[in-house]
Amino acid sequence: MSIIYSPNDFSPCYRPLQAKVTETAPNTSPLVSLKVTLSNSSFIEIGSFFVEPTTIANNPTNPTTHKDYTFVFDTSRIIQDYYNFTALPDVFAAKTETNAIKVLTGWLEDIQTGTVAFELDADGLIVSGGLFGLNSFALKSLNATVQHTEDFTLSDYIFLDGTDTVSKLATKKPSNIFNICSNQSQFLGFLYNGATSSDDVYVGIYNRAGVLQKIGILLGTATGDAGYSLDAGIESMQNKTFVPASVFDDVPALAGEPTFLEDIKYAKFFYGKATINGSTYDFEANTPAACVYYDSCCNDRVFRLHWINELGFIDSYNFDSVNTKELKTKSKAGKTGLVYDSSAGTPHNVNIGGSYKYQSTAQISHKLKSKHLSNKDLDWIKYLLATPYVWAEIDSKFIPVRIADNTNTIAVEKGRTVLEIEAILSNDLIIHRK
Repeated sequence: MSIIYSPNDFSPCYRPLQAKVTETAPNTSPLVSLKVTLSNSSFIEIGSFFVEPTTIANNPTNPTTHKDYTFVFDTSRIIQDYYNFTALPDVFAAKTETNAIKVLTGWLEDIQTGTVAFELDADGLIVSGGLFGLNSFALKSLNATVQHTEDFTLSDYIFLDGTDTVSKLATKKPSNIFNICSNQSQFLGFLYNGATSSDDVYVGIYNRAGVLQKIGILLGTATGDAGYSLDAGIESMQNKTFVPASVFDDVPALAGEPTFLEDIKYAKFFYGKATINGSTYDFEANTPAACVYYDSCCNDRVFRLHWINELGFIDSYNFDSVNTKELKTKSKAGKTGLVYDSSAGTPHNVNIGGSYKYQSTAQISHKLKSKHLSNKDLDWIKYLLATPYVWAEIDSKFIPVRIADNTNTIAVEKGRTVLEIEAILSNDLIIHRK
């Protein structure tokens, strides 16, 4: 059995993932199907299917007794389904974990193929059968989309072990500067291709005067190929274990002065590999710096959305120009007759009867407006309008929302415009029934 697999490693699963398998059958006229089994990196089966041969031809060596069978199949749909059920919401657990990072599940897919041969008698009944030509090969497929004109390999976003290059963070945001409220989350994604661990994180803390105050290392726990996500919010950082010591502990201040956390202006984050030597360390960065600025004065107008970006990681944005909260209600109306009591002082019971509401639903939505955005920002944030996976961060919880369909401007001649959207909470209010 020979296998030709067209995509490179780390191919996005939202593009065709086709393979071609050729098998020389040992029987004269078997009825042959190809069984394809997919497993995750823990060798747990995630799906299987049968493929009928694309072509059947006489084998050149033994044309009268052997046939060659060619099968072509696509694994993208099964891998998409697997990611949708396993990988998406798990990243939010990074907020409370003590480890440096959250390893996104379902990174490595192993594929096993084997042909199933059957012999039939004169009545068309199976008289023998079995699986032969079993083979396996590895496919590293990302939970990512690639547009029609983009590079299929995503090479700019994947750090290759043993090279001197740095890779982009797993976002198409035009800059690595992130502005958040001090009680919010900011997820930083990183893709790594190699046999050794490279998920350590360097963190440098700067005060409002721009002076470096503390340096700490978050030691990762994963080894080899993986997709990593770190929550760089202050609340998350306070739960992490740093080397040599925690850098996000709050320190009491003198009267009238801010505490250490209140005085933080921003932090720099690098993914890479740390070597600890007692109280000193060496750090080799694999990504450029991600600068996260913390604002302790956010108001109720700020509404933060997180969404699955094109690379399968989390992007985030604060809508802080307009945030109008609305309640939409919908119901049916019915009517009952009045209850009469001839012996009462009033002719009927005034507490019941008349028209009433039933099948009542109530839905909360937020009409949001951004500040003026550049065309580059709009090109990045446009995926928020299309992706089915969006969450609002409300009171440190991640609430699923749906972005209402609309027509939005994503590029303007003058280069700056505002984005107006409606975010509808996915779960309606819980209401008494009639």
